[in-house]
Amino acid sequence: MDPPASGFTLKLFGDPRLIGPDGQDCTPRLRKAFCLLAYIALQPNGQARRERLLGLLWGDRGQLQAQTSLRHALLELRQAFGAHLGETLASDRLGVRLNTRTVAVDALGIDALLATGTAEAVLQASAAWTGELLSDVVAPDPAFDEWLAAERESRQTAILRGLERAIADAEKAGREAVLEALAEALLRIDPAHESGHRVLIELQARRGNVAAALRQFEQCRKALARLLDAEPSAPLRSYVEALRRREKEEPGKAAGAGRRTVPHRTPVVAVFAQPPIGPPELVRDLSRLLEDEFVIALSRYRTFSTQLIASPEQACEVGQYLLRTGLRHDGRICRYGMRLGDAATNLQHLAEAFTFPPILDLASVLPHLSSFAHRVDHVIRTAPRPQLGEAAEAYDLWLAGDRMAETFSREAFDAAVPLLDRAAAADPGFARPLSGLASIELSRQQLVPGMTCGAETFAHATRLARAAIAIDPWDSYGHMIAAWAYLRQRMPGQARRHFEQGLALNPEDPMTLIACAEGLAHLGSIDEAIRCGERALEIHPAPPAYFYWYLAVAYMHAGAHDRALALGQLGPETVPELVAWRAVALASSGRSAEAKAAGEEFFQRLGRNWGGQAPFTRDRALHWLGEVVLIPDEVKRRQFLDAVSQITGS
Repeated sequence: MDPPASGFTLKLFGDPRLIGPDGQDCTPRLRKAFCLLAYIALQPNGQARRERLLGLLWGDRGQLQAQTSLRHALLELRQAFGAHLGETLASDRLGVRLNTRTVAVDALGIDALLATGTAEAVLQASAAWTGELLSDVVAPDPAFDEWLAAERESRQTAILRGLERAIADAEKAGREAVLEALAEALLRIDPAHESGHRVLIELQARRGNVAAALRQFEQCRKALARLLDAEPSAPLRSYVEALRRREKEEPGKAAGAGRRTVPHRTPVVAVFAQPPIGPPELVRDLSRLLEDEFVIALSRYRTFSTQLIASPEQACEVGQYLLRTGLRHDGRICRYGMRLGDAATNLQHLAEAFTFPPILDLASVLPHLSSFAHRVDHVIRTAPRPQLGEAAEAYDLWLAGDRMAETFSREAFDAAVPLLDRAAAADPGFARPLSGLASIELSRQQLVPGMTCGAETFAHATRLARAAIAIDPWDSYGHMIAAWAYLRQRMPGQARRHFEQGLALNPEDPMTLIACAEGLAHLGSIDEAIRCGERALEIHPAPPAYFYWYLAVAYMHAGAHDRALALGQLGPETVPELVAWRAVALASSGRSAEAKAAGEEFFQRLGRNWGGQAPFTRDRALHWLGEVVLIPDEVKRRQFLDAVSQITGS
């Protein structure tokens, strides 16, 4: 969205608010004043009659009282726009008008992108869709609530239709990378959209990854059941059944010695829930409830990870153990069976069944599930570890690539990528190479001044991180990279969740701790961030240079500028962003001359190494800095950029 003439931006998606020219939050204090502003912003030509506003927001009040309340709301808006009132908001005795040419409205920006219709524009629109319209606003009046519900439905329909058309065009053009990004965007907005699942299933099947296609179908089935109480369509079910038959018929897939279990560092238990037997209206929901509770019981153990599969034939591609569950309901009593076996040889390790009345008392069932989960843990904990074979080579390749990437330079990244690619190919059950590739993809822009990263880049990095988590959900590193991916996309809620999950999984790992140091600082948890960073420096025998950079940023957020400057001197010299942080720290410490010199150094370094398509200018340099700085709060990010600009008078 281009900067508006007045400098004001009205955000109606994600975190609804009015942002002023200097990045400050100008959201009016009165809730109805903001609702009024949102309403007129979405009307044709940004205007509405007073009678409509009175009925929409003060329909339960008398005429005189409603008119007084409207005047108060307009006064709030005039104060919010301040000196820019004349170019933004106008009102007379008939109506109120917002100049949407001088105030940028994110919803109208999405409309314009959808009207463009290209795949790239539609992806941009979906990236701006960070939640439903006015998601945190409580409707002040039933009439407004009715309008808002209709507006939400209309806008969601528009973006879904735009994505559907873009997907159809991408399918015709054979643009697989764009097609995958579009389908994932579609499912982010509507998780139960079968067409989005179908595209991803077909893409995986064309790539020869039938197991991934079947996993996607399982996600589709569960989303449809949970959100729509429906099943996948008959054509999609037929397509998936054909995939399953093809997988069975492929050479090397037959049962017995021809099978090879993928070597894996954390053993994986593939869980297959057999179709329940009994009256469908009784067993369907009951079977899913037991399956969910059993997976929760299994997930408490860290000696193995679990993965749901759509057919037992997938087990060998997932891991070395297959856990079958099944429910039988004869009308009088229910029987639930559990069997753990070897995925390749079908050798049985454990088997148990228990019965319970048709009316489920969950408290009486949970001990059975927990007991069996404990026995699964014992079997895996005491089992001899197989020789890793190819996995040992994969580990060596990953380690070499990871050590290169730690130096944080373009050349090191270029050398690390083929090593990580080879590691991922050598051991598909090893999560770290995927996390490493995602990390490099997210970090390149920080090393190449002027480089731009689109939604497709972030979506691909997010897919890699999520794939790593799916392989090994107990590896904190995957959660850290997923958190960075969401932070780059300005999705702080998802980022915080992964930072916290990773820290809970491995609270004494220095790599996890230092990632949390910068990430949590950007998210506002300053004390926790500094604790993590100091602990990381304490326990790492030889901290890489980027450790000092991340902790310096945390201290900058805390206002401890001297400590930030001391740490920053030990940070990597290859990162221009660090010079900008140093300039701001010097200025905040009253060292104006040094701050100006650091600011000039920042721009000079960017000018020498500029990699953007357009020629270097200081405005473009600040725009690039705004993209790579991971502060998700727009106001705080703007304050940081303004500080860099003011130091050098740019």
